[in-house]
Amino acid sequence: MDFDSSGRSTDKSKKENVPEPGPLPRSPPEGAEQNSNGNGDEKGLPGPAEPQRVDCELGTEAREDLQLQLQRLNRRQVTGSDEEKLLRLNRKSQSVKEAGGDGGGLGLAWGSNHHNNGGRRTTLASFFARTRSLSKVADVDVHGQGQRQMQLHNDVVSTSPRSKPSYYGIASRSKRIHALVSDNELAGKSSSAHSDVGVVDMPPPAAADAGDGGPNGGGGVVGKASDVPKQSPIEEVALIVPTTDDPSLPVWTFRTWTLGLASSALLSFVNTYFSYRSEPIVLGLTTALIFTFPLGQFMAATFPDKWIRVPGTKYGFSINPGDFNTKEHALIVQFASAGSSRPGGIFVVTLVKLYLKGKMEFFPAFIFTLTCELMALCWAGMLQKFLVEPASMWWPASLVNVSLIKALHADEKRKGISRIQFFVVCLLASFSYHVLPGYLFPTLSGVSAVCYIFKHSTLAQQLGSGNRGLGLGAFSLDYATIISFLGSPLVIPTVAVFNVIVGFCTQAYIFVPLTYWRNYYKAKNFPLFSSSLFTSDGRSYNVTRVLHSSGSGDFKFDRAGYEAQGPTYFSAFYAVSTGLTFMLFGCILSQVLLFHGKDLWRTLRAMIAMEQEPPDVHTHLMRKYPPVPARWYIAFLLALHVVSCVLVEVYKEQLQMKWWGVLLADAVIALLVLPVAILVATSNQLPNLAIMSQYMIGYIKPGEPVTSGVFRTLSTVVCGRSCAYLTNLKFGHYTKLPPRASFLSQVAGTVAATLVSMGVTWWLTSTISNICDVSRLPRSTPWTCPSDKVFFDQAVTWGLVGPRKLFNKGGPYNSLNYYFLPGILLPILLWLLRRAFPRAVWITYINAPLIVRGAFPMPPSSVVSNTTWLAIALVFSVYIFSYKKRWWQRYNYVLSAALDSGTVMMAILLYYSMDEGKKRLHWWGRRGNGDHCPLASCPIAIQMPGCHGY
Repeated sequence: MDFDSSGRSTDKSKKENVPEPGPLPRSPPEGAEQNSNGNGDEKGLPGPAEPQRVDCELGTEAREDLQLQLQRLNRRQVTGSDEEKLLRLNRKSQSVKEAGGDGGGLGLAWGSNHHNNGGRRTTLASFFARTRSLSKVADVDVHGQGQRQMQLHNDVVSTSPRSKPSYYGIASRSKRIHALVSDNELAGKSSSAHSDVGVVDMPPPAAADAGDGGPNGGGGVVGKASDVPKQSPIEEVALIVPTTDDPSLPVWTFRTWTLGLASSALLSFVNTYFSYRSEPIVLGLTTALIFTFPLGQFMAATFPDKWIRVPGTKYGFSINPGDFNTKEHALIVQFASAGSSRPGGIFVVTLVKLYLKGKMEFFPAFIFTLTCELMALCWAGMLQKFLVEPASMWWPASLVNVSLIKALHADEKRKGISRIQFFVVCLLASFSYHVLPGYLFPTLSGVSAVCYIFKHSTLAQQLGSGNRGLGLGAFSLDYATIISFLGSPLVIPTVAVFNVIVGFCTQAYIFVPLTYWRNYYKAKNFPLFSSSLFTSDGRSYNVTRVLHSSGSGDFKFDRAGYEAQGPTYFSAFYAVSTGLTFMLFGCILSQVLLFHGKDLWRTLRAMIAMEQEPPDVHTHLMRKYPPVPARWYIAFLLALHVVSCVLVEVYKEQLQMKWWGVLLADAVIALLVLPVAILVATSNQLPNLAIMSQYMIGYIKPGEPVTSGVFRTLSTVVCGRSCAYLTNLKFGHYTKLPPRASFLSQVAGTVAATLVSMGVTWWLTSTISNICDVSRLPRSTPWTCPSDKVFFDQAVTWGLVGPRKLFNKGGPYNSLNYYFLPGILLPILLWLLRRAFPRAVWITYINAPLIVRGAFPMPPSSVVSNTTWLAIALVFSVYIFSYKKRWWQRYNYVLSAALDSGTVMMAILLYYSMDEGKKRLHWWGRRGNGDHCPLASCPIAIQMPGCHGY
């Protein structure tokens, strides 16, 4: 509630000395204690719901009259003269009494909180939490020579029952509190007159009444506007996402369906086609968003305004309903989202058809792949109450496309470069620059200075190689390499950056060196960094020797071949990553139970009782639209399960899975989807737990690689795809898409993308001889299928050889089972520390799953990718966010979209213009091993060809 309109009075308190305030927080930590008022802060302290009175230089009657005027204005929409009147009233009420010293209004508020707290010391974070309801702050000169006023948006950080604000303690160089709000707010309208003033005094007009929902449907429950916070409690969301909505905008248009389905099909074709090549290229949603914008504008400008009636019905549609609007554009992105990555079921098709040379028909392959994708969508839909509607589940990746849509459709009239101009400039710069690392000078992908100095030392190159070693002193100047496995470094939240840094350094510079140089698991017999499988003497593992085919498509374990060749071994990096996967499994389960259990239980009880929880501003706006009932998703999911069970029983020779395997996979999803999604929603870090599903099924059904691959797809792959669909649902939440339109667009886009992807797969596997078989392919061929090779190796390791031979007593990696225990205990330790030291704010920023997750993406990602990625994240997510917040607000996500899109576009252009990679330059900068560290791949305990010295 705005202080000026609250009408409450409190006693004056003693003035206290006020320390210099730091910047506002970036995002709330997990597990912050709640006080008795339900507001997140230190336990036992009064919550921020009681605003502290600031004594103004006005008489009692004048002050009451001013408050009444502000209340009347706050109850209605500000337009025209009302806006000017409100600004004048705010400036008038801004004259704050110094109250006997240099503390001014801040000193009064601090003293009141200290007094009300029973004399206990109040931390700076608690002070900000209690004073954010102040609408004005006076910056008073120490000697009383004059005063400067600034206005503070009173709800940049607000409270809600499910999301508690918190504060990231970075020292500020400024002596004033800067609270920034979205450009679409009132502050943007008056910024020319007051450059550092942000004023939002009321909920957006669309949220103020509960009228008809417009042409997109209505009837949703809309609460009182006065009960709804005016901004999101997450600062990134408050800076980027508009808090307005226009339900009258058309959504289901001819343009939406045409461009949406075309985008989904095109992205699916390109991504599936390139996934089989040695240098896969991924076209993301940003690319579709960019290209559909001019096409939508063109269709709006040229197509006739003609009404077409559907034959035999009373329904019809207009070819051109008017201007191309933001909701049409957002819904096109929802259509295209299904094609932005290759469906998980395709890996099973490639495994059976190409690597195991078994039988796989088109119909069961297509139905299996489609049901897996749609099951992921159903799981995402059923969990919206837990993972989409709460403001604390903010899904950072969705803000990139929100920011880009706002930039493309904004009509900016201000000094300086606009967001769309900035986007075009950065897009062209990224597009042009990628010629260097992408073709002319590939060595820029990993510059390892140590290797240039020590050209004949294996140890020095293992330490200095960024691609095959520890990467000391290495860096990358290739943005494609940086984002290839880690995503954009401009999207990760501030607190997550430091947790990931701790996890990365722990793995790369503590666990891996100890494992390798102390020769645990015979690590010195193998390269330091590799994702390949080895025998105990350092040779590549021949998987065909342990694979026996009966000729009827049934693949079993060949015990005689295994005993002749011995168990499989991993590199030091791979072994540590496997152990950290076990640790993460226990860590995320323990974390969600301790730090999110109460919130999840409260939401579940509200759902059962069919009660509405207090919404944040965006959830409040979305209640204008009829929701997709949970029973729709449940019924759809049950139907898909029936289809899957029948499918695996009818085509059991091809899929090699029983009906109970589908139900067991559901149990795995139910166990993992909430913890995994919460981690992604708050940090944008997706943990890869595929090994865990194969570890489980490997014990139940050992010696069956196809069963292992199918179960992995039905469980952890579906879980990961659910997170992708949840990101899309949050994007629709931020852009105020009608939920039923969002649901139908994703279903239609998924069907189209799956059909196209399966068609491309069948075409390539039927027409290209020996595709994916590197031993039989010509030397210069690009059809090496790198991602499918990894899937095949893991199916052999965990399905064919099985975890019993690797991790049971007597196995080479038995000790890795002990990683489960510290994973369970680490969140418990943090929970106890928070209980023991409730005032130690820094403890609340330690996130155990993030630390463990940040430690094991290597391999496949390299050390140089991680170090450069983290350096960029520190610049943008820490420094610029803290000290250049205006710039971050306007340009950060726009820059991320421009860099991603420009790099991918040039990569595709180079590929085709250079005759599919066959035209190459021959010079030092294009040598095959990239970072010029050939000895980094040499084991140090065994002499291998081409390796010398140590």
